[in-house]
Amino acid sequence: MLCPSATTDEITRQGYTWVFRVCASASDYGRALADFLTKAVDAKRLAVIYENTQFGSSVARAAREQAPQVGVGIVAVEAYDQGGTDFTPVLARG
Repeated sequence: MLCPSATTDEITRQGYTWVFRVCASASDYGRALADFLTKAVDAKRLAVIYENTQFGSSVARAAREQAPQVGVGIVAVEAYDQGGTDFTPVLARG
Protein backbone atom coordinates (compact mmCIF):
# COMPACT_ATOMS: atom_id res chain seq x y z
CA MET A 1 0.00 0.00 0.00
CA LEU A 2 1.34 3.41 -0.94
CA CYS A 3 0.30 6.37 1.23
CA PRO A 4 0.82 9.45 -0.96
CA SER A 5 0.08 12.17 1.57
CA ALA A 6 -0.41 10.76 5.08
CA THR A 7 2.14 11.96 7.63
CA THR A 8 1.11 10.32 10.90
CA ASP A 9 3.89 8.14 12.26
CA GLU A 10 1.49 5.33 13.16
CA ILE A 11 1.12 4.39 9.49
CA THR A 12 4.60 2.92 9.25
CA ARG A 13 5.17 2.17 12.96
CA GLN A 14 2.78 -0.74 12.73
CA GLY A 15 5.48 -2.74 10.98
CA TYR A 16 3.53 -3.87 7.94
CA THR A 17 5.90 -5.15 5.26
CA TRP A 18 4.18 -3.61 2.26
CA VAL A 19 3.15 -0.16 3.53
CA PHE A 20 5.13 2.77 2.16
CA ARG A 21 4.84 6.54 2.40
CA VAL A 22 5.72 9.16 -0.21
CA CYS A 23 5.88 12.27 1.98
CA ALA A 24 7.76 12.92 5.20
CA SER A 25 6.45 11.58 8.48
CA ALA A 26 5.29 13.80 11.32
CA SER A 27 8.54 12.96 13.15
CA ASP A 28 10.49 14.26 10.16
CA TYR A 29 8.53 17.52 10.35
CA GLY A 30 9.37 17.75 14.06
CA ARG A 31 13.08 17.17 13.47
CA ALA A 32 13.14 19.76 10.67
CA LEU A 33 11.37 22.26 12.92
CA ALA A 34 13.82 21.65 15.77
CA ASP A 35 16.73 22.09 13.39
CA PHE A 36 15.27 25.35 12.05
CA LEU A 37 14.53 26.70 15.52
CA THR A 38 18.08 26.15 16.73
CA LYS A 39 20.14 26.89 13.63
CA ALA A 40 18.19 29.54 11.75
CA VAL A 41 16.47 31.60 14.45
CA ASP A 42 18.16 30.57 17.74
CA ALA A 43 14.75 30.14 19.41
CA LYS A 44 14.47 29.35 23.10
CA ARG A 45 10.68 29.05 23.35
CA LEU A 46 7.93 27.68 21.10
CA ALA A 47 4.15 28.01 21.14
CA VAL A 48 2.51 25.16 19.24
CA ILE A 49 -0.74 26.25 17.59
CA TYR A 50 -2.21 23.56 15.35
CA GLU A 51 -5.30 22.58 13.43
CA ASN A 52 -7.27 19.94 15.33
CA THR A 53 -7.02 17.29 12.59
CA GLN A 54 -4.99 14.10 12.21
CA PHE A 55 -2.26 15.99 10.32
CA GLY A 56 -2.16 18.93 12.72
CA SER A 57 -2.20 16.72 15.81
CA SER A 58 0.55 14.46 14.48
CA VAL A 59 2.87 17.32 13.58
CA ALA A 60 2.12 19.17 16.84
CA ARG A 61 2.97 16.02 18.80
CA ALA A 62 6.27 15.74 16.92
CA ALA A 63 7.08 19.41 17.64
CA ARG A 64 6.31 18.93 21.35
CA GLU A 65 8.62 15.91 21.44
CA GLN A 66 11.50 17.30 19.37
CA ALA A 67 11.79 20.93 20.54
CA PRO A 68 12.74 20.16 24.17
CA GLN A 69 15.43 17.76 22.94
CA VAL A 70 17.28 20.72 21.39
CA GLY A 71 16.71 23.09 24.31
CA VAL A 72 13.57 24.85 23.04
CA GLY A 73 10.91 25.12 25.74
CA ILE A 74 7.23 24.67 24.96
CA VAL A 75 5.30 27.64 26.37
CA ALA A 76 1.83 26.85 25.00
CA VAL A 77 -0.06 24.18 23.10
CA GLU A 78 -3.35 25.26 21.54
CA ALA A 79 -5.59 23.61 18.95
CA TYR A 80 -8.09 25.30 16.69
CA ASP A 81 -10.92 23.77 14.67
CA GLN A 82 -10.44 22.92 11.03
CA GLY A 83 -11.34 25.86 8.83
CA GLY A 84 -10.93 28.33 11.66
CA THR A 85 -10.19 31.91 10.65
CA ASP A 86 -10.37 33.88 13.91
CA PHE A 87 -7.33 33.12 16.03
CA THR A 88 -7.84 36.00 18.44
CA PRO A 89 -8.93 33.78 21.39
CA VAL A 90 -5.89 31.49 20.95
CA LEU A 91 -3.43 34.36 20.63
CA ALA A 92 -4.99 36.29 23.52
CA ARG A 93 -4.24 33.38 25.88
CA GLY A 94 -0.51 33.71 25.08
